[in-house]
Amino acid sequence: MIHRGIIVLGICLSLITPVFADEFEEVDVPITRIVLFSSGVGYFERSADIFGPSEATLNFKADQINDVLKSMIVMDSADDAMVTVNYATLEPTAYALQSFAIDLSGEPTLSELLSQLRGAEISIDTPEFVEGKILGVEEKVEMVVTGGETVILENHILNLVTDEGIQAIHMDDVQNVEFLDDELNKELNKALDVLLSSRDTTRKPVTVKFEGSGTRPVRMGYLNQTPVWKTSYRLDFSGEESRLQGWAIVENTSDTDWEDVSFSLVSGQPISFVQDLYTPLYASRPVIQPELMENLYPQTYDTGVGLTPEQIAAGWSEQTRGSSAWTVKGGTGVQEFAAPRLNLSLSGSGSVGGDMFTDEGGEDYYFDVAEMQMAGETGAVGELFRFDLAKPVTLERKTSAMLPLVDRTISAEKVGIYNIEVMEDHPLNGAYLTNDTGLKLLGGPITVFDGDMYAGDAMIKHFSENEKRLISYAVDLDVNVVVDGEHEREVTGIKIVKGAMVMTHKTVATETFDFKNNATKDKVLIVEYPRSESWKLVTPTEVEETTDDLYRFRLELGAEATERFEVSVQKIHDQAIGIMNCSTVTLMKYSERGELSPGAKEAILGIIVKRQALGTLKQELNDMVAEQAQITAAKAEVRKDLASVTPDSQLGQRCMTKLSEYMDRLDQLETDIRAKRDEVAIADKSLVDHVNELSVD
Repeated sequence: MIHRGIIVLGICLSLITPVFADEFEEVDVPITRIVLFSSGVGYFERSADIFGPSEATLNFKADQINDVLKSMIVMDSADDAMVTVNYATLEPTAYALQSFAIDLSGEPTLSELLSQLRGAEISIDTPEFVEGKILGVEEKVEMVVTGGETVILENHILNLVTDEGIQAIHMDDVQNVEFLDDELNKELNKALDVLLSSRDTTRKPVTVKFEGSGTRPVRMGYLNQTPVWKTSYRLDFSGEESRLQGWAIVENTSDTDWEDVSFSLVSGQPISFVQDLYTPLYASRPVIQPELMENLYPQTYDTGVGLTPEQIAAGWSEQTRGSSAWTVKGGTGVQEFAAPRLNLSLSGSGSVGGDMFTDEGGEDYYFDVAEMQMAGETGAVGELFRFDLAKPVTLERKTSAMLPLVDRTISAEKVGIYNIEVMEDHPLNGAYLTNDTGLKLLGGPITVFDGDMYAGDAMIKHFSENEKRLISYAVDLDVNVVVDGEHEREVTGIKIVKGAMVMTHKTVATETFDFKNNATKDKVLIVEYPRSESWKLVTPTEVEETTDDLYRFRLELGAEATERFEVSVQKIHDQAIGIMNCSTVTLMKYSERGELSPGAKEAILGIIVKRQALGTLKQELNDMVAEQAQITAAKAEVRKDLASVTPDSQLGQRCMTKLSEYMDRLDQLETDIRAKRDEVAIADKSLVDHVNELSVD
């Protein structure tokens, strides 16, 4: 069943010419409508009234065929409409050459060419005339001594089966070769024609055949790559009202004249791509070798061992019992079907371009193509915007033209624009434009006229309806600017967070601009100042507008007057300092700062007390260690004195007594030092834990 509507589309891309080609009358279907997109493609529509079966031949460049195959749409309003589109195939040259009996795909030499034609009957001149069948071409290597040096020569020998027997003929002696088989000659010429046509990048014919009856209108459209159409504007301040004139620059780079064509220009970025649909694709397939049953070897048999029924059953249960399954991918998902039954439900979907699918009942469905009506001068198409030219356009091939887009008054306020990053000493002449033209305007250059004179050039990006936009076009030499600036930084608060002293800093940056207007008329300046998320605007409090990167302020500048304009911004940021990394003297200084809260001051003083107590313990430990070292040295001296006297002498007894005292004291110190070190470690850990857990606002 084929669904019929006012416009029915059915496209069948065919490589085979229909049998009843003579019934079709050749008709001309000219280009009647063109839509150019700013993304670099164009839609070309052809239309005409035809009668009965007709055919129209269109010529395209080879690199345009892919776009035609991807996008072509054909409409025939006949009740019995059937449309086919025929075009010459573009088979890859290598595949085409390999299909002939004579394979020229590898640029074969004459020897290689004759080698692949073994058995063919030929006649050659050597210069003697010889006729026979090719047995083969062999390569012989000879060693020849020339001038005292041995040279290796490679000779190709043609072995030809003649009535007199097999003759060996040096290929170097062959002057002429003729195939005696007419079919081989035809194959050679066809292969040469393929090579020649593969280099032909000129026009390729595409024939559209309309098989309907009666008189009726037909249309067909397609996409092709085109130069990007461009825009340029003129802005005139000379009159009481500002006027904007816009032009579209288009190029006809095709080989066809555009005559009285309905013309539309579309701004936007529709997704467009090129896919190779023209070149035939060949899928690689695996090569399966036929299975050969091998002969059985003589068998030998070992003595058998009996198995119980249970063992046999156990052996079978260990084998995997697999079940076959089919997986079908495509459509809306992946479905699995268990073998042996496989029930498939096929579904299809269509899109503009004439897709067809067959349902489960075998019915064929075609999709109606609804034309998008374009009414009025302009219109929005999704995210695109279209300009419809009021009058048809005529543009000869290989020529360009400027086509009018807009010629309307536009709201404009002349202002100066100052940005220190652009120019430090002077502002720029500019204007605030409000797009009240009712059109979306594509970006492009603007030439500005003021007082019937050229005033400068500006650039504008895509300009939406009712959007307000600045442009600048010249340097305003009547206004001089002097800039000065300063930075102030102060600590506004201190708090303790997890063992760190966090100081809050406030930095205020102030820039002063002195604008001197030397002109005899008042001016309005727009002052641009950098905008950042980390800096907050303090003054002025009134802002004309903001962008992602800028503040814009309005400044009224009187004639021959000087105005000072000041911008202040502030930045609040924190700086963290680890308390354990600060000396006691530094902590004492911080405790005396006025920004410190009473609680934080008390906490710092408590840390100082704990640190001093820890210092006392460490000093006691150091004193013990020093005493231990002194006694150890004194003990060594006593041992030295004792070595020079007898133990029973009075001096010897005194040395022995002193040595005993030193050893007792060293034993006591060793015990005390060990205890003091434990005490220091405990106090140190207690201080670190206390500081790390301390948080006070």
